[in-house]
Amino acid sequence: MNNLNPSQKRHNIQQNIIAKASVLFRQKGYDATSLNEILKAAGVSKSSFYLNFASKEELGVEYLTRRQKSSLEVIKTLMERKTDSISKATVVFNYAKTLFNDDISLGCPFISTYMGTNATILGDEMSSIVASYKIALQECIYSALEPHFVHSGATSKTYKASRQTIATAIYLLYEGGIVASTIHKDTSYIDTAKDTATELLYAYTSRNSGATR
Repeated sequence: MNNLNPSQKRHNIQQNIIAKASVLFRQKGYDATSLNEILKAAGVSKSSFYLNFASKEELGVEYLTRRQKSSLEVIKTLMERKTDSISKATVVFNYAKTLFNDDISLGCPFISTYMGTNATILGDEMSSIVASYKIALQECIYSALEPHFVHSGATSKTYKASRQTIATAIYLLYEGGIVASTIHKDTSYIDTAKDTATELLYAYTSRNSGATR
């Protein structure tokens, strides 16, 4: 450690602060986590913190930016491993379960950031990152549904609207499953949300296949 140059030392300090803050943000929410709590958890002084981050909000932006990138990469990789569209579209629920593997008190970093927080507390940049993540996740689900809708018998007139509606519904089930699991400390809510999303997709297929006969 003593052989590290100043740049490497600063990088390690930043990584440590982000790692400790990420746990606190997910446990308590962004607003409820004080800077002093972050300093204590990371074992750094206030002056050391401000040498690495201009503010708590800048730390929050960095945290969410990294989480957005890593989360979407994992979800896309999981989708690529599935062979059918229903499994692809519902893989987000499998990912949600992994968020609770280490500690049931931790949930989705984006949802947890808002929990217990007045939306106006978050700066524009943090709010924008959370919003863009939600949009990107819905787009992943929307893309995964394409083969399902092609084979469902949906007409071209209703194709895109129905596909977008169901993609949004699946995302809302995903969010609801995570929030309920966080509140009740029980991941079975995520399983229920996934089962509901799957039934929704099968019901849509059955309805439209019958209509085209």
